[in-house]
Amino acid sequence: MRTDTGWPVDFTQEQGKDGWKRGCASPCWGPDTLVAHGVWGKKLAALVNERKGKLDRLSTLAVRRDMVERATFAAVHEPFAPGQSPAVRQVELLDSTDEALLVQVQGKDFTDLAALALGNPNAKHCLGKGQTVVCFQDYAFVRVDQESRAEITGRCTGLRLPGAAVVVRNGVEVGTTIKAGTLIFGNPGVLTRGERQQQEQALALEVRTEPEVVRGFARQRVPIRFVVRNTSTLTLQGYIAADLHMRRGA
Repeated sequence: MRTDTGWPVDFTQEQGKDGWKRGCASPCWGPDTLVAHGVWGKKLAALVNERKGKLDRLSTLAVRRDMVERATFAAVHEPFAPGQSPAVRQVELLDSTDEALLVQVQGKDFTDLAALALGNPNAKHCLGKGQTVVCFQDYAFVRVDQESRAEITGRCTGLRLPGAAVVVRNGVEVGTTIKAGTLIFGNPGVLTRGERQQQEQALALEVRTEPEVVRGFARQRVPIRFVVRNTSTLTLQGYIAADLHMRRGA
């Protein structure tokens, strides 16, 4: 099937009498993602069964995205014991670049933000969506509980969290400010994902005319070609307005 939203998949695996026996994977998909689910080893399981044995047949999830140059796949794996239910309710990929990603995990009584750098651990990243922004190096983890208390671990250098009240690091409350209902910690940057894309779009087009300077007489027809070059990795759409400055004389 094809989907553009996240949904949970329940995997079952026996791991001993006292070990975890069930796990829940909650993937978050991109637009037009092909998802296939199945269980491997049907014929092998039949052979093992003939010998009075039991084959542990793991569920398989295959995910594919066509016709794109870059694709980010993210999933949260949650182990839980028999008789328990998964705590994860929803997973969303808030933001991603070629070097880092930011995932939000919504639980029954918590909200987690997990940020991870995919390359240089010392590089600085600021990722976000809407008013939620996480700035970090290497990795950062933020858990917001029911009391609006945000606990951070990892190399988090800045936060913008709507609705949060306090930030705690290593068990100690740290200094923050609140503006228009949004908690600000450290240096969270000023650009969200949408703002960054708007800025990239504004700077991404190179437009020139051929020829650059046109000279002609009254009633003369002079062909002008506009050359537009997209320097970004984004798909842009819109229109171009030309402002022609005419001067009289030779």
